[in-house]
Amino acid sequence: MEEADQVRKRWLQADFEELLKSAPWDAMFEDRVRRLLFHRPADLNAKIQDGLSRLVEFMSENRKGFWYVGHWFFVNHGLDVSSDQLHRDRKRDCDYAKKHYKRLIDELVRDGFPESLLEEPGVWTYPSKVCFWVIMDPAHVDDSGNRITLQSQLELVDRAEPARAQWNYCDSDEARTQHLSQAVKDWLLDETERGQYNVSDDFP
Repeated sequence: MEEADQVRKRWLQADFEELLKSAPWDAMFEDRVRRLLFHRPADLNAKIQDGLSRLVEFMSENRKGFWYVGHWFFVNHGLDVSSDQLHRDRKRDCDYAKKHYKRLIDELVRDGFPESLLEEPGVWTYPSKVCFWVIMDPAHVDDSGNRITLQSQLELVDRAEPARAQWNYCDSDEARTQHLSQAVKDWLLDETERGQYNVSDDFP
């Protein structure tokens, strides 16, 4: 069987409908990193702090697009009307988020927003490419012989690759920043100071 056929067989519409009804993008936003790790508000003027609030507002309004692009699963959109609608809706949400995220970042930076703030785990980055989520074969079971649900697979992939969920599943600030250059890591605030400063006081 060709690989494409194997992937197509893993499109279980009812399972995905159940997962998407749980709105995992809402949980991703609710569980986001809410504190600044590298910057102090006292060092940021009111315009910059307003820019942070605009970014968090954008994250909230487009959280579904952020989630989809970090968990890009195959949709057999030729199967039926519902699958085709999901395919269309996902493309719309992701295209909008990508276009307007770039527009917002360009505007903020042009007005003096420090690009170093984009390194903060609490400031989401819109990926330049989709992050594919390869679903397990439905025949795959856990050690107890039970089928592994999509929700369980989602948690597994987010823990293995925390960038997908914007670092929510990291157990420490060090884990959230391990992908950054040493020069950026050197900005990390002292542990006693971390946790004091909201990314945005408008979205605490």
